[in-house]
Amino acid sequence: MDCARERAVPLPLSGCLVRLGTGSRRRAALEIYVGPGGLFDVVLADVFGARPLRAAVRGGGARDGWSLAWGHLLGPAAPAVTFGSRRAAVRAPVAVVADAFWVAEVPGRHRRVQVTCADASDTGRLHRIRNASAPAGPTA
Repeated sequence: MDCARERAVPLPLSGCLVRLGTGSRRRAALEIYVGPGGLFDVVLADVFGARPLRAAVRGGGARDGWSLAWGHLLGPAAPAVTFGSRRAAVRAPVAVVADAFWVAEVPGRHRRVQVTCADASDTGRLHRIRNASAPAGPTA
């Protein structure tokens, strides 16, 4: 994903914004802007004990629903990200950001996500976001 520092990039399905910033000790920081509330999460690179799945959200309506997950890149390859149940699983395309994070987005309002990489596997529930059509992005 072409996510230059200090510039927010809108995701195609949700319109949520992804921004690469700089955290403490000059570590890369991934900022996620979701819905009208603006900043939803900040993920710092090189965190001890990091899990592959940081968080996941879903939003939109019945026709334009979307699901989004993000996390730490724990190895050289992008993780496998699957939304939904075992019977109705949807494999997501994964975008790697700054060789430290990943972001995955699919159509549909799913309730669960599974992330599998070489060293770990995580499963989580997606938080529902209301009125997520117009995220308030960064001001600078």
